[in-house]
Amino acid sequence: MSTIQEQYQQSLLAQAAYADFAAYPGDNKGALGVAGMTATQAATFLAQYRVVNQLSNTTSGFSAVAFERLNADGSGSGQISFAPRGTEAFVQGIPGVDITQADLTQILGSGLAYSQIVDMYNYKTSLQTTAGQSYQAAQLQTDVAVTQALQQLAACRTYSRQQYTNRPQDNV
Repeated sequence: MSTIQEQYQQSLLAQAAYADFAAYPGDNKGALGVAGMTATQAATFLAQYRVVNQLSNTTSGFSAVAFERLNADGSGSGQISFAPRGTEAFVQGIPGVDITQADLTQILGSGLAYSQIVDMYNYKTSLQTTAGQSYQAAQLQTDVAVTQALQQLAACRTYSRQQYTNRPQDNV
């Protein structure tokens, strides 16, 4: 497969991650259409991939889908693609938990959507665990004393603005 074809497949997987397959039981093409794929894109995608599992909107706003690549005869190839959804900014005109909890609170505050990282780890681990077996889920814990100390350190930082003397606009 050429690089352009690989990138196209990756873009389809990324777009498909926005579909809510549980909301359209038995109608994956419809779910992909609501997620923004054209009918042709959805049909092409479904001829090449099947939904293995989906985790939709955890309390942190994390959502991802595991897809299996299909062989030409429609049988499963065993090649699994893990496709996390990007930011879901608004749900029916209301800011979604993804943008309010993860993006605006965590990423803006610390640079990481740490609750979504934990959810992603737990989901990936659950997918890799044999059916009927248990796994150790990660849990986010906050050390209040360390958090307060880091906040105090951050408040004490001073930044200096570097001066540029040879900027193009200075030479006009």
